[in-house]
Amino acid sequence: MKKTILTVMMLMACGMGMQAQRAKTAKGNATTQVEKKGVQEPIAPDVVAKAKAGDAKAQALMSRYYRAGERGVRKNPAEAFRWAKLSADQGSPFGKYELACCYELGLDVDRSPYQAQSLYEQAFEGLEQLASASNDAHAQFYLGSCYLYEKGQGAEQSYAEAMRLYLLAAQQNDVFALQNLGGMYAN
Repeated sequence: MKKTILTVMMLMACGMGMQAQRAKTAKGNATTQVEKKGVQEPIAPDVVAKAKAGDAKAQALMSRYYRAGERGVRKNPAEAFRWAKLSADQGSPFGKYELACCYELGLDVDRSPYQAQSLYEQAFEGLEQLASASNDAHAQFYLGSCYLYEKGQGAEQSYAEAMRLYLLAAQQNDVFALQNLGGMYAN
């Protein structure tokens, strides 16, 4: 009788352990599913195709993705610099902004605050024209970023102006503007 009770208790303990393991696995699977839902969409194939075909705005976006590790790509300073340079060489204010970030952060190039400031100022002028003339959401986002940072990215710091521009871009579903706007509200 004692052996039977002991055997039943051991089987119950094993069964509970297996249930706990199943629950843990199920919880792990649920977490994995949630994490998968939170993963950003990969770079749209049309952005890659446009960038490779020489579209300066798409090249600047590619630079941002590699600089920040966004859209399913790993951070890659060399690629960020390469795409920014291609875009900036065409006179794109988006490319100039991204190239300024590379110089400011020292991404695949020696850090140069002076070069970064000069590029931010050039980018600011072009972004200001695009944001007002064509209601371009990306230009509004980048211009908002120029106003946001106290380092003076081509403009005097103004949280009110940064927020105004981010709101305009966010109304056009610009993901970057939504992120920065959320950050501003959080802080």
